Amino acid sequence: MPSITVNYPILQEKPWLFAACLAVVLLLSLALFSLARWHRWAGAGAIIATVVWILLFLPDIQYYLEVRNASPNSIVEPFEHRYYLLGYVLVLLPVPFLFLGLWMQRRRSI
Repeated sequence: MPSITVNYPILQEKPWLFAACLAVVLLLSLALFSLARWHRWAGAGAIIATVVWILLFLPDIQYYLEVRNASPNSIVEPFEHRYYLLGYVLVLLPVPFLFLGLWMQRRRSI
C-alpha cells in the first residue's frame, strides 16, 4: 500500500504552514461537499476520494507502515499522538463536509 510520508510535528512548530495546509484542505473539503451534493454517482466518487485521502495521510497508518518491518529487538520511538493532532485535523476535516453533502443531496431527492 503506498503511503505519503508527512512530517506532521512540523505543523506544531510552524503555524503558518498549518494555516496554508488548512486552506488547501478546506478547498478540497468544499469541493467534496459540492461533489457529494451534486449527484448520487458524484457522491460515490467523493466517498472514494475521501477514503483514499484518509488512507494516504492518516498518521497511524504511516507509522505502522514505517515500523512494520522493524526487527523485534530494535528500538522504535513511541508514537506521540499529541505531535500528530494537527495532522489528524487536516486528514479528517473532509469527512464532515462529505457527510453533510450526502445528507443534503439525500434530503433534496426526497
